[in-house]
Amino acid sequence: MKHYKLYITLFFCFLAWNMAKADLYYWVAFTNKDNTPYSLSQPDEFLSARAISRRSQQNIAIDSTDLPVNKTYIDSVLSFNCKYIHQSKWLNGITIQTADSTNIDKIRQCSFVKSVELTQDPAHLIYSAPKAKKYGQTLEEVEIDPGFAKEQNKQINLIELHETGFRGKDKLIAIFDTGFPNAMDYFSQLDIVNAYNISYPDLSPYDNSLDQHGLSCLSIMGLNIDGTFVGTAPEASFVLFVTEITETESLVELDHLVRGLEMADSMGVDVANISLGYSEMDDSTTSFIYADMNGKTARCSQAAQIASEKGMIVCAAAGNEGNNEWHYITAPADAENILTVGSVNQMGYHSHFSAYGPTSDNRIKPTVCAMGSSTVFFRNNQLYRGNGTSFSCPIIAGATASLWSALPDLTNTEIMQRIINSANQCNRPDNILGYGIPDYWKAYNGESSLENLRAEGIEIQYFNNEIIIKSDIPCKITLYNICGQVVMNRHSQKMATIDNLIRGIYIIEIKTDNNTLRQKILL
Repeated sequence: MKHYKLYITLFFCFLAWNMAKADLYYWVAFTNKDNTPYSLSQPDEFLSARAISRRSQQNIAIDSTDLPVNKTYIDSVLSFNCKYIHQSKWLNGITIQTADSTNIDKIRQCSFVKSVELTQDPAHLIYSAPKAKKYGQTLEEVEIDPGFAKEQNKQINLIELHETGFRGKDKLIAIFDTGFPNAMDYFSQLDIVNAYNISYPDLSPYDNSLDQHGLSCLSIMGLNIDGTFVGTAPEASFVLFVTEITETESLVELDHLVRGLEMADSMGVDVANISLGYSEMDDSTTSFIYADMNGKTARCSQAAQIASEKGMIVCAAAGNEGNNEWHYITAPADAENILTVGSVNQMGYHSHFSAYGPTSDNRIKPTVCAMGSSTVFFRNNQLYRGNGTSFSCPIIAGATASLWSALPDLTNTEIMQRIINSANQCNRPDNILGYGIPDYWKAYNGESSLENLRAEGIEIQYFNNEIIIKSDIPCKITLYNICGQVVMNRHSQKMATIDNLIRGIYIIEIKTDNNTLRQKILL
């Protein structure tokens, strides 16, 4: 018995020694970016041409947050027996890994170090299956049936926009998630421009061992099985990021997400889908409280807000906390100026699991909702139904990319405002559904109507193969065919006649100084 007790004691001593020597992760924040070799006048050294173009089109200045972290500072920190993981230029810091925590105090003493925070300690990790509350709650295999997935697109009135020819072409969508097993094989028709595994750098983002949650979200946007399943942005391009660690929950995952958002920005991504959320950590001392859901505490929320300021549209799942003790949205859904997406069922009623707002500083959340109950998606080489704001979020992200492809001259803020203004309770928002379920065809057409133009003295008549516009004021007339191609451009006053048109569906756009009308016309 004495020997047995000795062995037990030795075992726990060995385990404790191993834990002490295990790799710890830290966030190291710097005070400045002094003596940088980069210049704001030469942004092509740290941003892609697409990223620069996106800023230019939206009148967004390139500033010091765009500059990379000071390499001298990084090298100094790494000299203390640390391994570099990645950096955040927006938040001016780096994530490091070390098995020797004794050097952390020395790092804290460096004059250029603002703060050091432990973000993952193996001694406090709780290994388990992927956290169900973060992802889809249930899975149900479905039979393939023509038109099966139309309901989730129909609810947000997206089908008409798709039929007009706007399906996300020329828009780049970033997905931040768990993994994308076999995505290149399953979705060979998709334009996947690149994929990165930040959480498991030794594994491919397409590795079979990774959770398929990311693959499911990708399918909701990009999959196109003719007559059976059409995603919300089947003609968009995609870049994929594995930022989540499915078995545990720690602050380092938030920093993986920050890194992914910055990479996406540097590549010129237009729309970001984040079907992840963070509140409770395995180490309870690092968990958030509701007061932290202010958009300014969690680093991933700060980064989501900055991404919006850089010209992206960030869509974040509200979270599946609605029917548990936490109840509220999670980070980064609390960020400002993003689309936080809640869930409704097919009838448009609040899904019981969909997290509630407001943010702790009393902002309306969620922003909008889509069908997250019995959503159809792809995984395991077949279609499933599942529940979760994880699935309503990519419905909105893809639809937003399709809308932006139809209105490429608008800024991210203008696109988001159109989406909000189109929602079914935009005049009476609450913290259950936010502004409600958006109408993407209405968002495309804008708030102006034919009545507004009539009030300005403009009349439209169309029949057979002829369109006549009578106007008392100058206006610009643009006619698009069903593929979204410009058929005719004209400036007019008094009367404009467009004739000899081939019979079919057209979109006419009439712009005045005060109004814009887009209307579908069948000749």
